[in-house]
Parts: sequence; C-alpha cells; structure tokens
Amino acid sequence: MINPSPGDDRHQEDFAAFHRAYRPMLVGYARAMSDRVDHENIADETLVRAWIHWDRLGENPKSWVYKVATNLLRTEARRSSRTLLRPVRDHERPLMASPASDGDHAVELRETLTQVQKLPRKQRQALVLITIGLSPKEIVDVMGVTSETVSSYLTKARKKLTNQIGNPERRQRHSRHSHHLDPDPLPEGGGS
Repeated sequence: MINPSPGDDRHQEDFAAFHRAYRPMLVGYARAMSDRVDHENIADETLVRAWIHWDRLGENPKSWVYKVATNLLRTEARRSSRTLLRPVRDHERPLMASPASDGDHAVELRETLTQVQKLPRKQRQALVLITIGLSPKEIVDVMGVTSETVSSYLTKARKKLTNQIGNPERRQRHSRHSHHLDPDPLPEGGGS
C-alpha cells in the first residue's frame, strides 16, 4: 500500500475516517451520474488517488475527490463508447425502495429518481452534488464553472423536477398506473 507519510498514525487515521465517510457517497454519486460503470470501482479508484495525494489535499478534500470521480466517470464513458449520464430506462432500473416500503412512497421515490436521471447532465451533476452535501463553492470547483452557472443549473433542475414531480394530479394518476410513466401530464376529455 502506498503511504505518503510513513509512520504518521494521525495521517492514516484521518484518511481512514475520510474513507469511511465518503466511500458510500462516492458510490452513490457514481450511481447517480452513470448507469454504465462499476460504481464501486469508481469510488475505490478515487479514494486510492486521494490516498496518494492525501498530504497535499488540505483541510477539505471533498471537492477534490468529486472532481476526480467526475473525471474517472468521463474516462470510463469514453473507454466504453457509451454516453455518460444516459438516463436509466425503466426496465434497467432496480426497485429502489425496500419491499417493506409504503407502496405510494416507493412509487414516488421511483418517479423522482427517474426524473432526476432525465435531467441534463450538468443540471443533474449540480443537483446530486448539492444533495450529497457539497457547498455551492465546492460545486463550482468540481464542475469548473462560475457560481452563477451552478445557481442556474440548480434552479433549472429544481424547476424541472417540481414541474414533473410536484404536480399532484400527475402524481395521483401515476400511482394508479405505477407500472409506467404517463407522458401526457393532462388527462384527456377534461379529467375526472
């Protein structure tokens, strides 16, 4: 194992704590950003690189690891000749809620995740990063854009999700027909 600071137990303890805290979030980030990569491998490779550079990452390595994970996702997408961040099709998506989940909640969760997957890549990336706890400043660093651009991505993503998921009539109709999404947001013939 590579050890950038031999004999420094505190250094190793700090990295071990970071690893425990961020590995699950990196796996989740990879899962949210691409359905065609080994999510665990992306997280592990990111953390190996963090370990190699640990002594240079400073007090808050969070944005650095997400930037590395993003770059690894892009590299893997190029290697596999698949489009990065392609929305997951319904038949490819495993049930995200446990069997013990409330039926309506499980339907709503699946719908929300489906709609997040349909967002444009940059909007989805900003939304996922803010959701997993990065600050707007950290997102600017990860994405390499201005704070105004991050704000715009987040506003547009939230508006799209609100329009799709926040529509109570659509949600009620969807729960009646949970096996597929109704692409028509308004009922034909004037409704109920």
